[in-house]
Amino acid sequence: MIKRKNNKEYPHVVIQFVASKDNIEDIFSVLDIAETVSAYQVIISNVIPQTEDYKDKILYTRYENKFLKDLFERLRIHSFRKGINLTLPNIELKTERYCNFIEEEAVVVGSDGYVYPCYRFSHTTTEYVFGRKKKVFKHSFGNILEKSLDDIYESNEYKNFRARVYNNRYPSCLDCDLVDGCDFVRTSEYDCYAIKPSCADCLWSRRFAICP
Repeated sequence: MIKRKNNKEYPHVVIQFVASKDNIEDIFSVLDIAETVSAYQVIISNVIPQTEDYKDKILYTRYENKFLKDLFERLRIHSFRKGINLTLPNIELKTERYCNFIEEEAVVVGSDGYVYPCYRFSHTTTEYVFGRKKKVFKHSFGNILEKSLDDIYESNEYKNFRARVYNNRYPSCLDCDLVDGCDFVRTSEYDCYAIKPSCADCLWSRRFAICP
C-alpha cells in the first residue's frame, strides 16, 4: 500500500461492519481485510431492521447474550493480535443512555438546508425495534437558508430538546412494562412525556448501533 511504502500514518482507513444473522460468520474475515489494508479502526455495529423480512435477523437481545459475549471475546483477541483498534456495540440492554450528537454538540444539515438533531431524524423511515414496527418521522429544527445555524441551535425548542436528552428526561420504551399496549411506541412523533421528537426507542442511544 502507498501508506506503507511512504511510511505514512494518514489517511486513516476505518471499516464499519453491520452485523446480522446473515453475515456474522464473516466477521473474522473483516479483521483480516482490515489488516491487509492497514485500517486504523474497525467498527462493529448491529443492524437496525427497516423491513419486516429482516426484523428477525438481529443478534442483540434485551437480556443475557452468551453467544455474542463469547464471539466478541474471541474477536477482541483476534484484533489485539493484529494490532487493530476495535469498537464493539452493546449486545444486551443496558441502563445507560448516551447520544453522541447531543454530547458532542453535533447536528446534521441536509442538502436542502434543513437542520436535524441526528441521522435518525434526518429522514422518514420504518424501524423494527426488537420485532416491533415503528414509524420514524423526519424532524427538523429549522433551515439555514432562513436562519443562521447558531439561531437554530440556540432556539428554545432545540435547547429544550437537547436538555431533555442530555439529562435522560425522556421515557425508556425498550424496558417499559407497558410497551405492548402503548400507542406512543408506534411512531417517533411524541412519547408519553409529550416530548417531540421521541428518542425513547433509540437503539443508537443504547449503543446497539454505532454511528461511524
